[in-house]
Amino acid sequence: MTQFFPGVRRKIELADWVPLLNEQDERRIRFDLVMPLTGQSYAGMPSFVGPAYEQMEKEGSAIKDSDLLTAIEDVTLEFYATDQSGPLEVEWGVGLNEAEAEQRERKRKLLLTHCTLRNFKLIRVKRGEDQEVALKFSITTRSTRGLAAWAHDYNGKTMWGEFSIDPSPGQTKIDTQASLPMSGARNLCPFPLCVREMEHDGHHEDAVGTILTVRAS
Repeated sequence: MTQFFPGVRRKIELADWVPLLNEQDERRIRFDLVMPLTGQSYAGMPSFVGPAYEQMEKEGSAIKDSDLLTAIEDVTLEFYATDQSGPLEVEWGVGLNEAEAEQRERKRKLLLTHCTLRNFKLIRVKRGEDQEVALKFSITTRSTRGLAAWAHDYNGKTMWGEFSIDPSPGQTKIDTQASLPMSGARNLCPFPLCVREMEHDGHHEDAVGTILTVRAS
């Protein structure tokens, strides 16, 4: 199984986002992400990135970019405001006071589950007078109004991303928080605080309509 910086929080920029329609006319959204590599830790760097990265980092290298023909499936991706932010308390969402809103802003920005990372490419990015090497890749997932609004707000901004590979292909990884009890009348989704049916499509949602996460593919 290919690993991708497991257990390491990495700086990531949302370089762009694009609304899409698939063949079934379902609304989709693609995130284009850029992860700096120059001067950053090698911990968890996947084997398909290392050799090409070392060639581009050699002194005098004229390589401007390098396509990496790899895709990684069943990934959980969490975006955080900083490298020290804690998990977002999903029950927050309505009637926040100023202090609570500020605390939420410092915590997790987004959680995407069951993702496929693709379109990997090493690129050179100009930072001041320097040309640094970065890894560019994309994620496509089901679009919602909330997710599109999030992408608009954070387009071009830098966050911190944490990746983990789901243990069983095809299985969605669940946050380790207490779940709502199952109702005898309905088979509720086991995701914490989600009030939708077990096999629902799209985002998880709580009782007041707050989007908790987006189920991605």
